[in-house]
Amino acid sequence: MSPKPLARQRADGGITYQVKWRLGGTRDGAWASESFTDQRAATRFCLDVEDAGMQWPDGWVKGQGYVVEPEPPEHVPTLGDVAASYWHTQERRMRRGHIKPYTLERDKRTFELHMLDLARHPFTSITTEDINDWVDAQLDDGASPKSIRNRHGLLAALMDHGAGRMGLRPDTPTRYTDLPAVSAKHRRQVRF
Repeated sequence: MSPKPLARQRADGGITYQVKWRLGGTRDGAWASESFTDQRAATRFCLDVEDAGMQWPDGWVKGQGYVVEPEPPEHVPTLGDVAASYWHTQERRMRRGHIKPYTLERDKRTFELHMLDLARHPFTSITTEDINDWVDAQLDDGASPKSIRNRHGLLAALMDHGAGRMGLRPDTPTRYTDLPAVSAKHRRQVRF
């Protein structure tokens, strides 16, 4: 037997619509009921009870109604996400003959070896100070100034990609990085 809203007059003169049914729709099922002040809402609820097999509808909380599930938090892109988009763009450029496969593989390897700590940061929250800390950590690990500058060049390309192509931020903090000077001893001599 389908539930139907029954109108009941309250002491204040208003009308309450009560929906009453036996759970499971059997004679020996426990009684369940819910009250509404709007007849249309009560009628809709009756249909939902029927659709649920004479049980409480999924997501319904007695006395409150349907509890809206909170929307999952919006995904905040990380530097790693920007890098994935950058690699896709670079692969297209490689297929068109603009870069060599070796260059793309070298850049991916550089990213994996030297930027994974930064890769976990939300892209929009990376600051010049974060990048300066990254440079200092490399210096502390014994990296040469030239290697750091090369890695910083890749990081700058990633930041430009995220800011320019993806439109995730208006600036690129790599512009203001304090890079180590390349001494004469680290410069490669060119011989003719």
